[in-house]
Amino acid sequence: RRPSISFQPFKTPSLAASPAVTSPLAGSPRISLGRAPVLASLNEARGITRWVLEHKKPARVRNVRNEAPWNALYFEGTAGTVSELDVPLLDEGEIIGVLNCERIAEDAFSEEDERILLILAGQAILAIKKTQAYEREKRFAEEGQVLNEISKEITRHLDLTYVFNQILAKALDLTHSMEGNLM
Repeated sequence: RRPSISFQPFKTPSLAASPAVTSPLAGSPRISLGRAPVLASLNEARGITRWVLEHKKPARVRNVRNEAPWNALYFEGTAGTVSELDVPLLDEGEIIGVLNCERIAEDAFSEEDERILLILAGQAILAIKKTQAYEREKRFAEEGQVLNEISKEITRHLDLTYVFNQILAKALDLTHSMEGNLM
């Protein structure tokens, strides 16, 4: 049987009552092999996955039902799970997700498996950072283009009302706002 593998994003790295901090993965679907994808937030994570979130350390569990302290923490997400390996996705000390693997066999994960998942978690962080950088550069390019258009409009027209309306319209576009004023 193929192992169940899932990636779970979340919004806040703490169980403490605090304002929600949006992670780069917030709202992303749980990616899952072996079952249908489910939208999930790690704010709702339980069991061993929650422990990994709180401690920012991997958890490799031989038997989730019999091995202390994991048996007290275990929450059955996949029927028949016996072994579990969870690794945190850490970005400069901030946890932004957990890579979770489960197997029906006892002692199914080795130190090598843990090392590989840690490497994959690092690759996931790099992919997230590259995507964020691309989106940021794309936004900067769009803003630069709009500012260039505004500059051209200002130099073409001497009517201040028209110019101010154009500036306000572009500002609303850039900020995805529905309404605004230039006073």
